[in-house]
Amino acid sequence: MAKRKATRTLHMQSIYLEPEKAELLDELAAQSRIPKAVLLREAVDLLLLHHGKLEEPSTRALVEEAIASVEPIVTKCAAEIRGSLWKGNCATATSKLGALKRRLQEF
Repeated sequence: MAKRKATRTLHMQSIYLEPEKAELLDELAAQSRIPKAVLLREAVDLLLLHHGKLEEPSTRALVEEAIASVEPIVTKCAAEIRGSLWKGNCATATSKLGALKRRLQEF
């Protein structure tokens, strides 16, 4: 699933769960360290996909979104980091990002 952007507007929706399911959801959230709201949004996405009400994002769209979110960080890292160890890591990240962009063009 594609990660959701933090800037979007969310609609509050109340749900009722059986106590056993609510307890299992609490346990899952605690074990996975993923907030219940995120787990429930993922569940709704899967339900909508299953019933054909939501289109699954293409692999290309997911990769393009990943590149768009990572590229500014890698670029800033490469420009600002001066330590040899971190500079090497930034150079590796820049190289891998370039390779990913080239593969995306071939895709």
